[in-house]
Amino acid sequence: MRRMLGVIALAVALAACGSDDSLPDVTGTWVGEYQYALQDGSQVSATERVIIERQEAELLWGYEEWTGEDGALERTGLTGALVNGGTEIVLAEPGGFFQGTVADTTMTLTFVRTTKAQHTAFQVTLTRQ
Repeated sequence: MRRMLGVIALAVALAACGSDDSLPDVTGTWVGEYQYALQDGSQVSATERVIIERQEAELLWGYEEWTGEDGALERTGLTGALVNGGTEIVLAEPGGFFQGTVADTTMTLTFVRTTKAQHTAFQVTLTRQ
């Protein structure tokens, strides 16, 4: 019985060690076009860039760049994780977050911002550059 438990424990440990290899490498630049609504009733067309600079197993660090309401390029830091075996991604920034799916060359993200100064939501499909 002890031997059987030892074999099971070893199999579980090896499976856990190998699981990082099955996660996709999402480092790099991802770009896509989208539109978002403003509280004044207008809309903005923009380009979203998500740059993942570092990945350690499922954990992610990077930044995003987008076109602001005034047309200027804006940038903020992101942290997040690959979840559900690497098929989904969650990225957080101050006041908002992205959640979506990951494929080989595309990432489809839904963004939600909920701050007093601004709230909006949109979906964007990003392509790896």
